[in-house]
Amino acid sequence: MDFRTRPTKERNVKPYQVIQVLQENGIECNEQDAKEILDFLYLLAKLAMHQYLNEKKD
Repeated sequence: MDFRTRPTKERNVKPYQVIQVLQENGIECNEQDAKEILDFLYLLAKLAMHQYLNEKKD
């Protein structure tokens, strides 16, 4: 299984927190949207860390 498709074991940010932050900034979303946003953000974080660590090896 690839690091991009492996689920994160522990997620510190919960969908309700995403909804709250977005609402504070005038954006409405439901729980499913919040979950998809979190999936995307966790993927971006994994990609950034993977790229950073690969650059450190070189």
